[in-house]
Amino acid sequence: MCAADVPRWQGTDGERDLGAWGFVSHRDVDARRRRSVRELLFPCVRRPRERGGGLSCCCARGPALASSPADRHVQRRFFVCSAVSRALIAMSTEPSDPFARHEDGSAVDPAAYKAALLEDPRRVQLIVDDLEMSRVVRGDDVEAFQELLRAAYEEEQKYAKARRERVGELTIDAQRCLCTVPRDTVQIYKQMHESGLQYGPAFRLLRNVHVPEATVPQSSAK
Repeated sequence: MCAADVPRWQGTDGERDLGAWGFVSHRDVDARRRRSVRELLFPCVRRPRERGGGLSCCCARGPALASSPADRHVQRRFFVCSAVSRALIAMSTEPSDPFARHEDGSAVDPAAYKAALLEDPRRVQLIVDDLEMSRVVRGDDVEAFQELLRAAYEEEQKYAKARRERVGELTIDAQRCLCTVPRDTVQIYKQMHESGLQYGPAFRLLRNVHVPEATVPQSSAK
């Protein structure tokens, strides 16, 4: 058995990770949080299946604005540029679209881009909370604003690249190769029971459980 074979539990707070027992990497939790933040703060998300005769714009649903400084920093990082894949960027080159961007992530019409951002109360609140960003977005320096967009786009591309590299690890065979550390199932079942996670008898019959080495503390791996 490996991480890919372990079912996940759906709780009241959404999908919960079993990384505390080494089943799933904590990187998955961080990735899901960043993805939800990014989807919430995209000024405009274009989905090909909704295009019909033309481009269709919609605001992605997401969680409420985060209150912790770390989460708010991530929100500010992604909401201005709203960069997606190269294909979606190419779809957003219509001159009439205020959020149209060039291939490098800069705005086609910086003035329209700023105006569209400042029309959204949620994004205005994020802007005023960050003095540096507020100065750039509300200021008259067009090049500084474009540089901000390029930097955000570059950051998004790094995230997308890392995500693509991670896709190969999502297959069952790949995870089996990564899961090399045996775990004591007695302790696993005990910890799961204490946390309110109770699976059926078939799950308790598992005797050969392995997890990735990166998810196991050195003291536990020995």
